[in-house]
Amino acid sequence: MPRLIAIIVTYNPDEDGLLEQIESIVREDIGVVLVDNASARFPIFKERVARLGSGILDLVQSPENVGLAQAQNIGIETARMHRPSHVIFFDQDSIPETGFSSALLAAESTLIQAGTPFSAVGPATFDPVTGQPYPITKYAGPFIRRHVPKGNMLVEATFLISSGSLVRMEVLDRVGPMRAELFIDYIDVEWCLRARGLGYRCYVASGARMSHRIGDARIRVFGRSISAHSPLRRYYLLRNSFLMLRLSYIPFSYKVREIVLNFLRFSVFLYLSNERRKYLSMMKKAVFDGMSGKYGKFS
Repeated sequence: MPRLIAIIVTYNPDEDGLLEQIESIVREDIGVVLVDNASARFPIFKERVARLGSGILDLVQSPENVGLAQAQNIGIETARMHRPSHVIFFDQDSIPETGFSSALLAAESTLIQAGTPFSAVGPATFDPVTGQPYPITKYAGPFIRRHVPKGNMLVEATFLISSGSLVRMEVLDRVGPMRAELFIDYIDVEWCLRARGLGYRCYVASGARMSHRIGDARIRVFGRSISAHSPLRRYYLLRNSFLMLRLSYIPFSYKVREIVLNFLRFSVFLYLSNERRKYLSMMKKAVFDGMSGKYGKFS
């Protein structure tokens, strides 16, 4: 039988929402390793989480905020002690629906039987407020093909968001851990494309559903819905795109598209935001840090 362990990374979470998330994960017969990035109230919600029972395997707090990527790596090494066959990564605000784990494992079984090399299987995600599904994206050169997940489709994607992604330990060992210097953004994109360079593909199992919030809000621009991010998150997105340019296994067409779109998105938010000076300051610093190779936590 597969041994599944969820790795949840937290940073000042909504505690009631976190408890709801963990309860939904434990009901799926998934053990939980929680890694906290120095939340102020960790001692308090640690006690609340621990009371949920035997499904909670480890509660680890980092003495400082080391970022999402390094926290995931800590979670991976902690999970190893429990000898899992797979890990599933979760952000603190993602809540899987009933049947989540069985749908992911069924999709994995289909891929194995077909002899398809794959790195990860992820769920169909939807906005918890509107209920609208997020499309599955696959790149074709600089262009994107979007699929709306339906029924029990198994769809190849160019990359997956890390939250909800099921990864076999043997694949994780071959592809390697997350790049800690990215800190918070492009982590899942980089890992999936690194795996793709080794011959693995990633897939979305539409039968596995999970609510997930992307960005601070959603806004519509020229008829399209895009994620709104704070100036700090825009800094990480723009800065980390420069690291992606340096990686040989990232497709050239993807590099061009992301750099162009990052500047376009930043221009849109600069125009719409009430924090224009801060956005502009963050963009300048992101370009400087990205070009000079200064990564890690913003300072």
